[in-house]
Amino acid sequence: MTQLIVSDSSLPAAPNPTYYRKKAKQLLRAYLHCDTVARLRFEARLPDKIKTPAAIKLADAQTVLAREHGCANWSQFLSLIDNTREQNYSAGLREKFSEQLCSNNNITNNAIRDAFTNVPREKYLDPPPWRFLEFYNRPYQFTLNDNLQSVYKDVQVEANRPAPLNNGIPSTQALWLQALNPQAGENVLHIACNNGYYSALLSDIVGENGHVYCCDMTPGQAASPAEKLSHLPQAKAIDPETIDWRKKFYDVVLINAGVAELKPEWLHALKDKGRLLVSVTVYYESCFSGFGETVLITRQNDGFHAKFLPSMNYFSSGFYLDFGPRDFSADQKLKSAYIKKGFRSVRSLRLDKHKADQSCWLHSAKSCLSKKPV
Repeated sequence: MTQLIVSDSSLPAAPNPTYYRKKAKQLLRAYLHCDTVARLRFEARLPDKIKTPAAIKLADAQTVLAREHGCANWSQFLSLIDNTREQNYSAGLREKFSEQLCSNNNITNNAIRDAFTNVPREKYLDPPPWRFLEFYNRPYQFTLNDNLQSVYKDVQVEANRPAPLNNGIPSTQALWLQALNPQAGENVLHIACNNGYYSALLSDIVGENGHVYCCDMTPGQAASPAEKLSHLPQAKAIDPETIDWRKKFYDVVLINAGVAELKPEWLHALKDKGRLLVSVTVYYESCFSGFGETVLITRQNDGFHAKFLPSMNYFSSGFYLDFGPRDFSADQKLKSAYIKKGFRSVRSLRLDKHKADQSCWLHSAKSCLSKKPV
């Protein structure tokens, strides 16, 4: 029995279409010179064409090569080459980016490191050219380019939406993910997910046995995360109005939005040992931003530990999104709390009714960030 010998059906990391055009010409010449292996390859991939050998052309040899690589025709094979080059280039950039990001920010969680390595950021951005924002300037200053290397830096990328939104700073999100410590198989709720990049990272961390429910808070943008996350079976884009806060369902709740006060329903939705992270921000209408600090809350039975995370490598945290309409009185109360400082002493979040005292850092009728332990 004659063994069928074919060309290598796997592609190198950086396949070159010129190389395969030359391979097709070599295959055609070999066939025309009655080479046995070349004839067997044609018979396997073009059985009908082989009946009229005099009609064999270069395009037929290209089709043989394409089909040996799992493609129907030469055009599809060229697309495969382009996609392979792009994917492998992106993979190399991601690996270096993840290593540098984790090293610079003391990210020791391997699942987070792997997620930044595995998830292509460009797939969750609008098509290039991309706008890379300089956060501190008003009005915004930005650079514009389509260089993929620029995506794999610790920078914000504009989301190209009506609202002044961006894709976020990867180092900040990495530190938040490390604080939340999501585990394989857990249920995650991601609110204000923008176009889904950080939801995809969460999906990679919790794995196929976990669930990530995500929603975008910007009006008219609900379809964006749904489309971009549709390939991940563990990720589901939902309408924020459909969230059931009454059940202890979530292990992790990440709110990528600034709020003036914490809502009890968010806490009721946490399982025992569940973690919630949100930024408590004062809103400044002049620059459409909220500035403040980020708090991590952990449920322990019916009590809630609370602690503010260390400040990031820039002064305060800027956020464009808000969870619902802003309450002016709550905003003023929060502003006063930051002025008097003391948020680093917060140890718990209380939902019981009590009068404000010296232990209360931010007290409201619904909740209290307190300096008392649980």
